Amino acid sequence: MEKCVICSEGSIAFNAQGMPVCKTHKDFVCINLECPTCGGFLDAMRGKYGTFFNCMKCGNFSLLKLKAVKNLFFEKQ
Repeated sequence: MEKCVICSEGSIAFNAQGMPVCKTHKDFVCINLECPTCGGFLDAMRGKYGTFFNCMKCGNFSLLKLKAVKNLFFEKQ
């Protein structure tokens, strides 16, 4: 089971961007979702091993790698 990207509790839902979140954070979206390498747009996708992000120039980033490299900020929709 994946963990909530905001509070690290068990996730039971996905937000509008496709990130795994808990029931409390279902209405939150990431406001600074950009590539840490080139600054381009990241497209959230679901794969066999969980959520990952695709940059058209730089390729794929896992959710764990993106969280380690960049501080993600969330706000309620």
